[in-house]
Amino acid sequence: MWQVSGKSICVQLLFDVIDRMHPQVMRGFSMLKSRGAEIGGILLGRSEAGLPRKVSIEDFHEVRCEYLAGPSYNLSEKDLVAFEATIAHLNSGAERTGLSPVGFYRSHTRDELYMDDADLVLARRYFPNHWNVFLLIKPFPTRTSLGGFFFWEEGTIHHESSYLQFPLDRIKLGATRPATQRQPDLERPILPYTARSFHRPVWQWLLIPALLVVGGVAVIVTRRDVGISKASFGRPDPVSQSIRSVSSDPAHQLPEAVRSLPKPALRHPATAAAIKRTAKNARKRPVRMSVAPQEESEVELQRPAPRR
Repeated sequence: MWQVSGKSICVQLLFDVIDRMHPQVMRGFSMLKSRGAEIGGILLGRSEAGLPRKVSIEDFHEVRCEYLAGPSYNLSEKDLVAFEATIAHLNSGAERTGLSPVGFYRSHTRDELYMDDADLVLARRYFPNHWNVFLLIKPFPTRTSLGGFFFWEEGTIHHESSYLQFPLDRIKLGATRPATQRQPDLERPILPYTARSFHRPVWQWLLIPALLVVGGVAVIVTRRDVGISKASFGRPDPVSQSIRSVSSDPAHQLPEAVRSLPKPALRHPATAAAIKRTAKNARKRPVRMSVAPQEESEVELQRPAPRR
C-alpha cells in the first residue's frame, strides 16, 4: 500500500502488476545505449470512496509510441489517437471485467523522477478526476528500479517529484510468496494439442528402426536385381539361339536340330512354335529340278519357221 501521511489518497499496487510491468520497462531501457527508451500505457483498477480514498491497480495496458521526438514517451498525434481508442475500448469492457482506466504509467529514463509538460497535458485531457493516479518508474542498469505515484490535489499535481518513492520489487516490498502465474482468459479458447503428451509406448519407438531396416533390405534387393538384369542384357539366350538355328536349317536337317536341343528347350513354348514355323516354311519351299541340256539340233527344231 502506497500512502503518504496527510494526503487524501492511497494506492494499492498488486505484486502481479509489478512482476509483469517491470520486464517491459527494462526491455525499453535496453533498446538504446545512451539512456534507453521510455514506455507507457494505461493503468486499470478500481476506486473506493473513503478517507483517504483508495485506488487499487490490478492491471495495465501498454500503448506504443512512435518516438518522433526522441526516446522520451511523448505521444504524437497518431499515438494520441491510439491512446484515446484504447481508453474507449477499456471503458467498454469495464462492466465485464470490473476494471476501468484509473490513470497512466510510463518509465522515466531521464534524471530525477518528475512529470513533464507532456504528462500534465495527458493527465488533464484524459484523466481529470480527483481520484486518478499516475505512476512513473525509473529503471537502473545495476540496481532495483524505483517508482513513484502522482495525483491531483485541489486541481493541481505536485509534478516536480513524487512524495514517496518505492522499489519496484516484490521481495523488497515485503512479499513472502513468489509471483504466481496469471490465470488464462476464460474467453480465449485453449487448443487441445497444447496439453498433448509426447510419451509413447516402447513398441512404437522400436517400430521406427524396424521399418528402416526392412526398407533398407528392400532397396538392396532391388538394386541387386537391376544389376543382374543389366549384366545379362545383350547375352544370347541358349533357348533363343537354338530356336534360331532350327529356323535356319533346311527341312531335311530339322530332325537332327531338334534332337540336338536340350530337353528343357524342347518343352519351351517358343521352341515348339519355331519348329512348326520351320516345317511349314519347308513345305512351301519350291523344289528345284535340274533339266539335262538338250542337243542344239533339238533346240533348233523347236523354233518356229520364219514367214516368207
